[in-house]
Amino acid sequence: MLKTPYYAIATSPSRLRFFAPVDNDLGAGAGAGAGGDGEAQKDSELGFPSNTAPKDMEPEQRAAYWQHRSRQNEDRVRAFGQLSPEQVAELQAERDRLVAAGQTDSEKAIEEAREAGRAEVRSILAAERVKSAFTTALAGRVPDAGALLDLDRSKYVKGDQADADAIKAWVEEHSTEKTTETTRRTVDLGQGRGRGTTTPNKGVGAGRDLFSGSKKSTTTS
Repeated sequence: MLKTPYYAIATSPSRLRFFAPVDNDLGAGAGAGAGGDGEAQKDSELGFPSNTAPKDMEPEQRAAYWQHRSRQNEDRVRAFGQLSPEQVAELQAERDRLVAAGQTDSEKAIEEAREAGRAEVRSILAAERVKSAFTTALAGRVPDAGALLDLDRSKYVKGDQADADAIKAWVEEHSTEKTTETTRRTVDLGQGRGRGTTTPNKGVGAGRDLFSGSKKSTTTS
């Protein structure tokens, strides 16, 4: 927005001074334009737009973005004096030891209780993962009943995860693939009335059959 110039009376009544208007919008626009040019130049150097999410970038821009992030991570590693992950873990363990050494008995007891709770949660989660892994591995297979009763799932925990290789080995050793014949033998719908079995009938049906047999015998004689 432009402003018209105006005249003001100077200290001397016989002279007038001219004051040029100040356009705030023009000044801001110029600054913004300069900033925009700077951003464009920066994006050109990086190879990707800095104000755009990676998922919205072009493939080439996305590759440049991840290369830039990789270089940043390398710089962070150098800032740590080229420490390896193992060395960082050792430093963290040393820090924990120093913190523990400076704790009071009450603070140590609280921390031990927290760690015990965390360990219990990890143990429960690991047991659930092992159970789920066995269920998945035994899908479509018939396990040996005796081996299943003796199974100790706690032996198949690796860290806080299920030991997939050990579980696979157990399943292959103690189970067989389920076949149509196996399914037919194991499924009992309760509607066959002894069909396909050698077990004698019992109950009301057996009495009825016995009565019919004795009646036929009497009539014949």
